[in-house]
Amino acid sequence: MIDRLEKRGYVIRDRDLKDRRLVYVKPIMSRIEKEVFPVFNSLHEIMTKVYSNYSNNELESMLDATTKINQIMNERTKEIMEKISQRKTTKKWVGTLE
Repeated sequence: MIDRLEKRGYVIRDRDLKDRRLVYVKPIMSRIEKEVFPVFNSLHEIMTKVYSNYSNNELESMLDATTKINQIMNERTKEIMEKISQRKTTKKWVGTLE
């Protein structure tokens, strides 16, 4: 992914002068501001139009529901990640040992 971003001019790689193993990926903000920000600005405009049709009470209800759903999803993701990290690999033997 970094290769593609670099090839398209969105980031550059900058090696650490003291430790050449370290490589920093730095955004090229002028390119990002020119090409990426307009996408988000148009999305912001669309979302503003959509949300302007709702009352403050309806918006508060949507925010409340979204916040609760996000909390549940974060907790569930954490549980899944903990289960994955606790998995032990076991080798299955085929045949018998004699």
